[in-house]
Amino acid sequence: MHVSMRVVEAESGLAVPDASVTVSGRVLGEDGAELASFDSLAAEVFEEDPVFWDLDLSVEPVGDWVFTVEVMAGPGEGAADFGVRVRDSSPVFGILTIVGLVAFLIVVALAMRTYLGARKARSN
Repeated sequence: MHVSMRVVEAESGLAVPDASVTVSGRVLGEDGAELASFDSLAAEVFEEDPVFWDLDLSVEPVGDWVFTVEVMAGPGEGAADFGVRVRDSSPVFGILTIVGLVAFLIVVALAMRTYLGARKARSN
């Protein structure tokens, strides 16, 4: 899972470029017992735009995760919880993408063949 965050000051809406951003998470089972968790992971400043922070996560098991984002910056500090439903990915989307790409390439190849054949016939 890839997470991108932008930190803004609540009152002004202006970006806060020099913040420290961490993310932690936990997933609870149906009985309320904690199934898995991870402690605070530091997000990295996005090189191309320093008002964004990025973090790549690998989360298991599937379920309703709660991610806590903590920010410490000059204007102050704060935290927010975000609920995310993690599901198993389906291979169907990847298969359909490959089939679509192959079909597109076949159509382009046939169009080029027709175009070049007609062009060759005109030049003779």
